[in-house]
Amino acid sequence: MDLEAWLARIPKPLLAVGVLSLGVIAFMLLSPPHSICKTYQQSLEESMAGVLYPTKDKKKRSFPPKVLDQETRCRLGNSSGACHDYFITLRTLAKKTREFPSECATTVLEGKQVKPTIEQGLEKMVRIAWGDKPPEPGLAITGWLQEFELSVFCQAQDVYRRAEGEEGLQTLRNKIFAKLPGNLPPGNINPTEPPMANKSMGPSEIWKRSLFSINCQLFL
Repeated sequence: MDLEAWLARIPKPLLAVGVLSLGVIAFMLLSPPHSICKTYQQSLEESMAGVLYPTKDKKKRSFPPKVLDQETRCRLGNSSGACHDYFITLRTLAKKTREFPSECATTVLEGKQVKPTIEQGLEKMVRIAWGDKPPEPGLAITGWLQEFELSVFCQAQDVYRRAEGEEGLQTLRNKIFAKLPGNLPPGNINPTEPPMANKSMGPSEIWKRSLFSINCQLFL
């Protein structure tokens, strides 16, 4: 019996169901369902459009994300007022990301602009608190940062830890530690290249004097 004759013996309703089922299976194999974590990632991108991501108007003109200007004002002003909008954006990003299931943390962090924004925010806050020389351990390690800014820092750090694990966070810490200025040698008032803290201090000593050592349980 050839294929055409065999198909003719199958009731048409049953044949239609079989063809439809095969089509659905083929579609799913070629286009796997969107994971829930990717859905969260897209939701974050949509909610942060214009702030973290560039936008286009009806005339297809592109507009850069607001975070770029916010970061510049914070870097140049280095004050609570100058950095306020930048820290609001960082807080919003961290808060939205922390609302997603922990199993989606890595996927969401790897989304466009999310990871570099969190990393840049953590580095900026650590360097602001550190200042131009190592602070003394204790209250001095927060610089001019107050409760609001410390809460932002702790939320951003928590997002990074959930996604990258303690080992990933430690790697980021070490990268930031390598950029922190150390104490000037006696008599060297205006060096062309200020010494780095990690040239005279070990990681544990830098950590003790850095913003990373604050008790974030008080600010989450």
